[in-house]
Amino acid sequence: MAVDSQLTLFGLDLRTIPQFWRAGWRELLWAPNAYCRRWVDEVVTATFSDNDRQCYQAGEKTSPRSTKAQASVLPADMVLDMQLDLPTSVELDLDSLIALEVRSKSPFPEEDTRYGWQFERGENGRLNVDLAIVSHTLASQYLGGRISRQFEKEDKWAADQTFDVDDDDKKWLRGNLEGEEVWAMVGEQPVVIQGFGEGDRDTRYRHRMKRVLAGLLYSFLIACAMVGVMMLFKYWQLQQLDSDYVQVQQDAAEAVELRDSLAQYNARVSGINDLIAGSYNPYPQISKLSAILGDDTWLTAMNIKKGIMRLSGNADNAVALMQSLSNRSEFAAVSAPTAISRGTRGQGERFVFDITLPAINVGLIATVPMAESVEGEAAVGRDGALGNEDGSVADSDKDAVEQTVITTEPAPSAAIDPAMPLGENR
Repeated sequence: MAVDSQLTLFGLDLRTIPQFWRAGWRELLWAPNAYCRRWVDEVVTATFSDNDRQCYQAGEKTSPRSTKAQASVLPADMVLDMQLDLPTSVELDLDSLIALEVRSKSPFPEEDTRYGWQFERGENGRLNVDLAIVSHTLASQYLGGRISRQFEKEDKWAADQTFDVDDDDKKWLRGNLEGEEVWAMVGEQPVVIQGFGEGDRDTRYRHRMKRVLAGLLYSFLIACAMVGVMMLFKYWQLQQLDSDYVQVQQDAAEAVELRDSLAQYNARVSGINDLIAGSYNPYPQISKLSAILGDDTWLTAMNIKKGIMRLSGNADNAVALMQSLSNRSEFAAVSAPTAISRGTRGQGERFVFDITLPAINVGLIATVPMAESVEGEAAVGRDGALGNEDGSVADSDKDAVEQTVITTEPAPSAAIDPAMPLGENR
């Protein structure tokens, strides 16, 4: 960052900052056609030389009404008016430029010269300035003539009404007329001539602006107070909820501990059920085969896997044995995965049969639903089963327990390799 002796910063002349400040506030607040004047400034009644009256507010015509501010519009032959087209680069020095323009163009002595101006931004971005130059002496004489004419009208009216206008009334009338503003028409726009009665309206305008700003500040403070109160109320609610949450955690600590213990026991019960469902008891099948097979049949191997029992052995008539097994209702189907062959050393025919076993129902241990609690003497046993201490389920707890029965496929069991016929071991 470089700052030189000429008060420039990155090519920007720092001495122009006050001018920027004044130009911005002038366009916003203090210019005759400023934005805020359109809403805050009072209406002015302008009286023309032909006694025609028109109401204006911030340079714009408005509907007629009774107003406190009065203005006298000078005749066109008393005004030197001109319109200037200036670039925007001179806006910061517009006051000095207008003063130089008035000094060079005014036909009146410098001490007798009064002028007024206002500007608008054109569509091309340039400044359109309306400038009016008048003589203070001529304008005062014009106002004095209006006072005299008004006195004559008042005296004539008083004579018609059979009473006189006293000195106090004339003093009041003179004060009102002398306090009038002086305007000049430049084209269709009125321009306020500085140095007459416009100071009173400017003072009232400043007072209105102060009241408006005070009202805005008051509204802002009220809004901030309302927001602050709501935030404090929400903060208090949050503190209450946090306190209630801590209390609920403390009250529910025992219930949470019991729930966690119940979840552990249910997981153990599920593991036991999986073990039960995956096992297959071979002893009932061995008992059935002992009752079915004759003394002429030997089994060399027996495997049970996924509901299929594979038998390997020797028989005098393997075909008849297969037909006999197929006719049994205990078995769903009987097939021979390999061809029947003749055995050696007088052992008959060698066979391999696949017997499809019917599905079996295995009763599993019930688990306790987590959404419900079981009260009474029922408890989850140490071995994972739900029941009393002796392993049974209490009658009062049977309604709370959902008994689950599933159909499973048996897992493989140990193979049986007896070398002797099963019929001999019955």
